[in-house]
Amino acid sequence: MKQKEVKKVTKQVERSIVQKQILYYLTQYLTIPQISKLRKTSRTAVYNIINKLIEQNKLRKIGRGYELTENGLHFLNKSYPDLIRLHNLAFKISIINSPKNWELKRNKIVSIRSLSKQINLNNNSYEIHCFSNIKIKTTSNSIIFYMPMFYGKNTDDCFQQGLDMFFNSINKVENLFKIILIKDRKCNIEIISQHYAKLQDSLAKTYRTENNKLYIKDENGNIWLIADYSFRVDELETIYNKTAKEDMDTMQLFLNDLRNNPVTFSNVLQLIRENAGNQMLYAKNWESHLGIYKSLDNKVGDLSREIKRLSRVFKQTIKENKKYKLGSQLTLGDFNANN
Repeated sequence: MKQKEVKKVTKQVERSIVQKQILYYLTQYLTIPQISKLRKTSRTAVYNIINKLIEQNKLRKIGRGYELTENGLHFLNKSYPDLIRLHNLAFKISIINSPKNWELKRNKIVSIRSLSKQINLNNNSYEIHCFSNIKIKTTSNSIIFYMPMFYGKNTDDCFQQGLDMFFNSINKVENLFKIILIKDRKCNIEIISQHYAKLQDSLAKTYRTENNKLYIKDENGNIWLIADYSFRVDELETIYNKTAKEDMDTMQLFLNDLRNNPVTFSNVLQLIRENAGNQMLYAKNWESHLGIYKSLDNKVGDLSREIKRLSRVFKQTIKENKKYKLGSQLTLGDFNANN
């Protein structure tokens, strides 16, 4: 390969790495100044990369912010196979105290700023435009927060990002509607949805290759594990809202152990067959031993009965000995008289 071609390929790789970094930073809801500071470059350079991503249909501009397109999600998910993606995260807060005419007030159109991000509320829902959306729905007695996607090295990292954004938005909503959502010693927050996806999963890839999907249910019929092809990336997802985080943590431990101690399904089947064979051999041995135990039991019974008979004979002998005291002289007539 010529030197010019090598330089060209190197620049393409470097450009791709930079684009991946910018996309990842945007999913972390960093501002342009924050990104430029992290990358130690100018804001103009960051904007130039963002414009390239928009031209490639990996980003779209929404208001003052940006949102990843499906191509952008695919590019990001493929680039970071070790990441966990948290999506469909939704919190429900029961309203502790609502003002009069709440049904009218909750449908008004307003525009406010939250965390330097624009919020537009229109007819019972609003969006925070910043690389992705937060959507809020108001009901007669609750507020529902639909959170954007979060990427992290593990479930704790993802969930912490979601919590930070969630709690930073609560105060704005309270002030907007003059309602009370959070109060000391009140547990009125509920997670109504959460999906954790392990990117570039080999099990999901196997099912995609077979043009199939995996759905696993618990004992109550709830689907908690899915292997599918989301955003053109093989993903293993835990989706049951009550245990999704714990389920993904468990799956990661299992898969990491499997990676450190690799085994195929053929190995598992062979171990099962060997174990079944050992169980059959054990059962046969136990059956033969059981016959021996029964025979011994019969012999012990016979021996017990013989001991009891000898015991009766011995007792009878003692009685007779007491009748004929030792040291006394017996005549033949005495003996004949007793017998």
